[in-house]
Amino acid sequence: MPVRISNLNRILTTTTTTTTTTTTTTTTTTTKPDDSTVEKSKAIKNINHTTGSNILLAEDNQTNQRLVQLILKSHKYHLTIVSNGKQAVDAVKNNRFDLILMDCQMPTMDGYEATKIIRKTHSTPIIALTAHANDENIEECLAAGMNSYLCKPYRQAQLVQIVEKFLGKPEPDET
Repeated sequence: MPVRISNLNRILTTTTTTTTTTTTTTTTTTTKPDDSTVEKSKAIKNINHTTGSNILLAEDNQTNQRLVQLILKSHKYHLTIVSNGKQAVDAVKNNRFDLILMDCQMPTMDGYEATKIIRKTHSTPIIALTAHANDENIEECLAAGMNSYLCKPYRQAQLVQIVEKFLGKPEPDET
């Protein structure tokens, strides 16, 4: 079912009291910082849940970030959120991810360029998150090295289905 803005706003305001842990990771250096060091020092949000696979979300829109977080929270995935392609490339260099959800249109570096760079050293599945559903755009996603795509706006079940396609279903709680 599609998410209504009024429901999303209600969910966003009521979930601020949840037990989701948000930490900020920064990189420091003892040498003179250059542009890449400054970029690396930008915060990367880690949203950790009890168990599950590690997923990187590269998405510049905070509402979309929060929506993906809420959807995947109940499925016990560890979610790391970055806001542009450059941060995604840096996160992949420094962490292990089982899956990457990559917005195609972001500032600093778009998802296509980030995917091409990541593909040089990693085979992690990458799912494009795109607002453009035409054949040309889908071909561009696949040509960049993305494994699949999900067109925005997507439904909760569609996101969960494509994540589970690449990662399988998480183990159920034994509680």
